[in-house]
Amino acid sequence: MKSSIEAYLKKNMSSKRFEHSISTARTAEILCRIYGMNEEMGYIAGLVHDIGREMKLGKMVSLARKEFEVEAWELENPKLLHGKAGAVLIRKEFRIREEEILNAVAFHTLGHPLMMDLGKVIYISDYVEPRRKYFSQNLYYAIFTVLYKKLRYLEKKGRKPAPPTLELYNKIQTERCLN
Repeated sequence: MKSSIEAYLKKNMSSKRFEHSISTARTAEILCRIYGMNEEMGYIAGLVHDIGREMKLGKMVSLARKEFEVEAWELENPKLLHGKAGAVLIRKEFRIREEEILNAVAFHTLGHPLMMDLGKVIYISDYVEPRRKYFSQNLYYAIFTVLYKKLRYLEKKGRKPAPPTLELYNKIQTERCLN
């Protein structure tokens, strides 16, 4: 399955986006190994996480609406829907049915309180550089750190975080899952 997905992505993505997807997949595979999760699922989710990123906005919105509720704030910046659109696309194009992969792709852009652990790995993998020793042995500490940095960045830019991002941050903080 990996080779057919890679061939599809190479054909349908810019080379920059394709290389980003490969790097994210490799990072996710490493993180899954560290956290005792399914490495192949991590690689596949990382590989397809941005499959919807370069599609036309109208198609992105249309695809996302097929399986997800689309919020008004998402329509203000429809590129945010590339995860949801991507989840719909990979279900159709590659017959991916694993809920963890679909969840990871759908929510990797903003984070979400309903993210499964694989989603947290993809969220982190998409953010960190492949050679950085940035992540910790604790998944919750790693997701908290990435969320914190993203929220500080938005704050400095005078922008508000998307509601699911803030909800996930508050959920992680409230659960006190940090070591």
